[in-house]
Formats: sequence, structure tokens, C-alpha cells
Amino acid sequence: MSGRGLLAAALGGLLSAGLTALPAPAAPATDPVWTSPQVVAREARSPAVAVNAAGVAVVAWWCDHSLCVRRRSPAGALGRTARIPTTNVVSFRVAVDRHGTATLLYTAPGEDSSVLLAQRLRADGPVGDPVVVEEDAAPVALHVSRTGDVAVQVQREARRWLRVLAADGSVDPEVPLGEESVVEPAADGGFRVLDRERSGRVSLREVVDGSVTTTLTVGTSEVPADLAVRTDGTAVVAWWEGRRAERRLRTRHVGPSGDVSPVRALTGLVAGGRHLELSALPDGRVLAAFRSRAGVRGGVVPARPGPWMRLAPAVLSGDDQHVAVARDRVVLVSLVDTWMDHHVSARAWDGRRVSRSQRIIEAPGYDNDCGSSDLTVASAGGHVLVANRRSHSCRPRHDKVVLTYRR
Repeated sequence: MSGRGLLAAALGGLLSAGLTALPAPAAPATDPVWTSPQVVAREARSPAVAVNAAGVAVVAWWCDHSLCVRRRSPAGALGRTARIPTTNVVSFRVAVDRHGTATLLYTAPGEDSSVLLAQRLRADGPVGDPVVVEEDAAPVALHVSRTGDVAVQVQREARRWLRVLAADGSVDPEVPLGEESVVEPAADGGFRVLDRERSGRVSLREVVDGSVTTTLTVGTSEVPADLAVRTDGTAVVAWWEGRRAERRLRTRHVGPSGDVSPVRALTGLVAGGRHLELSALPDGRVLAAFRSRAGVRGGVVPARPGPWMRLAPAVLSGDDQHVAVARDRVVLVSLVDTWMDHHVSARAWDGRRVSRSQRIIEAPGYDNDCGSSDLTVASAGGHVLVANRRSHSCRPRHDKVVLTYRR
């Protein structure tokens, strides 16, 4: 899952513990490093970022009655800025597939109401004309499959649904979503959808070519559940069970062929956990994080019955926190924006130890009394992309979007 504030709070103080159910991650060939910050744009608003497994990054932002899009190659070269003329944009999202083709989803004025449009872009510019996805609806999230299909979550008032935008530009029929539905790309090119009904029943749906092919009941929970899909296609579902003061974490694995494991209770958990977030690492592990009375805790969900690695309560300074997934570690990124101290810091956990906090973007002399800033993070295939947007009425030289990249 992407932009995870709950998991962000968990990574600062991990307990050393053994993990017998899963093999230890292989040591990386070289230690990952952050690249030098690059200025992508000036006077930009509300940037959205995306990156694919090959390291191709895309940044989109609102710029003077247009949507601007710029890409960064894995080697660090910035391409030209492409402009999509439009007015009255309320919101937009961006995604990039494994071939480097970006999909920009945005609202634009229509004849009677707004329309939700999708525009595909390659390195040499837009591909064809914008495709109408919906009318009078707002974008919620984008998910890219391995085959290049894009699952678009859209919402109109309280109703939410999913439509799949195929690589050829066609739009599949809508798939209804609940308020708590979770969408993840599947290993075979489709998507997995986790739902929790009002009765508490938790079910898992498989969506292929815009149609629901299978639906499995996996458990019952009084609170929202979460989903992660491992690299081998196994869907890992986790939820809380029991009375509020005695809730215990339950997991169930659903294999690519539909085989369902028994319900498992993870050992070593504190009572009273609430909220839950799962993240799948590219090496096959799944990390869970949750809040308890003692703070934020979590651990690695084992593939087979056995103990799991636990995290101690911890907090990293900063108000705007995000979690990204690298090849063999989880990366926590945090924005510190106080008077005359503006910087973005990062630290990582590789399953055994936590790195020291490292400043990856700094803005000496930035005074937050005169401006505002925000942080946007994306990750895929081990690459982590961080964009820091700053505006500053007192010192215009600080008005910019700064990008840094971890490989």
C-alpha cells in the first residue's frame, strides 16, 4: 500500500528478533543511495508522482491553466515538460506502467458537469486523445497491473467503484466498491479487491478484464481489514478478531490457484490493536503495522505457521510521514517544516536493523511563516521517489518542486 502514515510511525525502534518462517533477505549488491536533489519545476501546485519497476519516474502538477507532466529516466535525465491544456482541475492522479507509459487521470469541465479523463503519455508526448472514464466523478486512486491495465478508483458522493482502463485505451464496465474496499494488482495482470460488509464479512474478489471472476469469503471482522499481494501471486489478508479490549490479529493466505489456508493467529501480539496496514516487499515478505495502547507495533507476516518479527513502538519526528517499499527494506520518509528548519529525512529497515535518519532534501533559510510545503512519495520495484513541493511568498527562489531518488 502506498503513503502509509501508520506504518511510518512504526519503523523508528525495531526489536531484534529471529524469523524462522521466512528466509532472510539477500544482501543487496550495493548499498542503496539517494541521488542529489533535482529541481523539476517552479511555481508548481499539488504535484503527483509515480515510478515503475525499471526506475522511470513521472511527476505531474497543476501549472497555469494546464496540467504539466515531466519524466525522469533511471539515469537521472529530466525530459521536457508536456502540457495538457485544461481549466478548473479539481484533482488528478498519475501512474506509469512497466513500459514507461504514463496515465494521467484528471477532472475537466464538461457540457453539463465535470468529466473524468484519462490521458496516456510516452516520452515523446501524449498518446491519442483523452479518454472519458466517467462523468461527474472524482479520482481516488490508480493501480497499474503487470500487463499495463490501470484500475481506476472513482467516487461520486458516497458511492465508489472501480473501472479498468485497458492498455488499448478501452474502458471496462464498473465494478462496485465499498467504503472500505482495498485494491491491489495481482500477479497475473488482474486485480484483487478486499471488501468488508456491514455484517463484518470479509471477502476477496478477483477482477480480470473489468469483470469479477471469483469471490471468496475469508473471515469476519468488526473493523477494516487489509490486503497485500506477494510476488508469487499469493494474497495475504489480515484482520482483527474478538472484543475491542482483546482483539487478536488473524491472517489467511489465498494462493494464485484459489487454495485458501486456514485462519492463523499471529503470536506475540499485544491486546487491543486497532487499525491495520499491510505492505508487500519485492522479496516476498509482507509487513504489517498496527496501533496499540503502547504505540505503533508491527512485524513480518510469515508464509507458514510460526513466530513473526515484532516492531517496538516508535515515532520519527515530522508531521508529513510516508512509507515506501524498496527491494529488501522499507523506507520511511518524513518532512520537518519548522521555523528556519525545512528538510526531508529518511531511514530504512531491512528486517534486521534500522538505519540512522538521513537528510535527503534541505532548504536552508526557508521560513514556514511565509510559505507552505508538502511531501509526495512513490515506490515500485525497489526504486523510491520523493518530491517536496515548496511555496514561499517572502523568498520566491524557494518556490519549486524538488525531486530525489533512491535506487
